[in-house]
Amino acid sequence: VTRADDDAGPLADALRALGAEVLVTPLIRIVPRPAPAIDVAAYDWVAFTSRHAVSHLLASLGERAAALRTPIGVAHDPRVAAVGLATAAALAAARVPVDLVPSRRNAEALAEAMVAAGVGRGHRVLFPCAAGARDALPSILRDAGATVDEAVLYETVADADGAARLRAALAAGEVDAVTLASPSAVEALVETAGAALAG
Repeated sequence: VTRADDDAGPLADALRALGAEVLVTPLIRIVPRPAPAIDVAAYDWVAFTSRHAVSHLLASLGERAAALRTPIGVAHDPRVAAVGLATAAALAAARVPVDLVPSRRNAEALAEAMVAAGVGRGHRVLFPCAAGARDALPSILRDAGATVDEAVLYETVADADGAARLRAALAAGEVDAVTLASPSAVEALVETAGAALAG
């Protein structure tokens, strides 16, 4: 399992329940970037495509995060959209009500659901994201006429220790399957263990 330690648990547990021996070797780790000044109250919507975006935005807002914490059932701005159940759970844990979760769990589905909910011309959307995030959500919303501001709050970097452990396990013939959960993990795998996999 090549996910970061704090993300690996559910997948590792599910694999163990199936009888697999699991080796957790994170290939990437997430680090914060200097946060831009954000006036969250100036937006009609905030669109989250990962739970990491939730934690990094709330950390960067500090006390100003109160603008997102509205009792459930009370009308509020900005409205909040989450890409899936894990992201929605992270928001709920932070006492941020979620207005929209699409039935399919990807950025395209989230953007399409937001457009179906009326997001378009005259709306401002905040998109907290990682460096190098896919532009699917901003593109769809901009095509619908919305203004989308991307707030780059964190980035993924290679985890040298995890890569070294994986290379050693591959060289020793101890790995039958490698799980990958993001494009950045695929890139890290090819960069750090491509030769071992090819062999």
